[in-house]
Amino acid sequence: MANGLSLPIRANDRGGAAIDKGSDQLRKLLSIALQPCPSANPFQDLGLAADIVFRVNEPGIESEAALEVERIFSLFEASNRARLASTPTFSRPNPDELQMELEYIDLETNRTESLAVILSKVISEGGG
Repeated sequence: MANGLSLPIRANDRGGAAIDKGSDQLRKLLSIALQPCPSANPFQDLGLAADIVFRVNEPGIESEAALEVERIFSLFEASNRARLASTPTFSRPNPDELQMELEYIDLETNRTESLAVILSKVISEGGG
């Protein structure tokens, strides 16, 4: 069973670093990996490109975002952690948010899990 630092990082009841195990850790890692990433670092593999997620609401853009989600899941599948089990679906609760829902298979437990992520628009210091 995989384990790692609890996110957000915090202390456990004995004063050491809190650790998450198994499915809890995987769900948190996936939620972080699927957030918009404002970094222009071409070597950073985590995060959806914010320019894809928050372009004009068109069906083609959603398919481009779904391809990015597949790319991210391919990294998790290569490390035997998770496999994408459904095509992501998107909805917009408001103009600055995108809700994404998907199913994935936890490859340690072989169980299908659901994940819903609210993606908030990344706003630069320049005001937009």
